[in-house]
Amino acid sequence: MEKAFQELLRLIGEAADAWKCGCVVTTRAYLKMAKAATAELLAYAIDEDEYKRLREARNYSEHFCFLQENWEEVVCFMTNFWLGVNDGFFDNTLTRSGGYYERGYKMARYFK
Repeated sequence: MEKAFQELLRLIGEAADAWKCGCVVTTRAYLKMAKAATAELLAYAIDEDEYKRLREARNYSEHFCFLQENWEEVVCFMTNFWLGVNDGFFDNTLTRSGGYYERGYKMARYFK
């Protein structure tokens, strides 16, 4: 599952770079690939608890992104939230701060 997370984070990073360059089309393309990568994460769950936590994080992410009015907010959210989820699953230290990161971390660690 760690490789799948790294691919997801790479896609989100590419979307962020595209946004910084001002290319909305490329940003959207990478975000759509990242959305698909979040669905693929479910296949790597090793037990029911992990599956539930991944599913809840994915559903929360999709719902949040759907409600946003601009791509900058989506890119910022996806970056922080999925870094938090990644750190929560793999017992990494808190490398970021902020509400989105902490929400992702808590969903990965403590959701039951």
